[in-house]
Amino acid sequence: MRRFAFVAAIVLFTPILAAQDHQHTSGMQHPAAGPQPKEGGQAAFASIAEIVKLLDADPRTDWRKVNIEALRPHLIDMDEVTMRATVRAEPVDGGAAFFVTGSGRTLDAMRRTTLASRTVR
Repeated sequence: MRRFAFVAAIVLFTPILAAQDHQHTSGMQHPAAGPQPKEGGQAAFASIAEIVKLLDADPRTDWRKVNIEALRPHLIDMDEVTMRATVRAEPVDGGAAFFVTGSGRTLDAMRRTTLASRTVR
């Protein structure tokens, strides 16, 4: 098992794109009125949808330079660390330190997702 201190805040609760822009076909049924889901059902998909929405809203976005596919490996690594690493929190002045451990693919993802990857052993 490898260990290092890792402090992060991840917010993946994002609205889904384009749910209203769909084609109607005969026989389609619509759910009853009431609260409807706001999340994309899968965090990486919802994150990509949010990024695309933000880029689309920015008139300065040069879509020739946008590479959404490059975001996918990072989101996969974030999922690996979030779902499979073991985390132990310790209080520190003004907050907390998180000690994240993992091995194999999880350790590899931990190395790729932290800016201080040189400190990961």
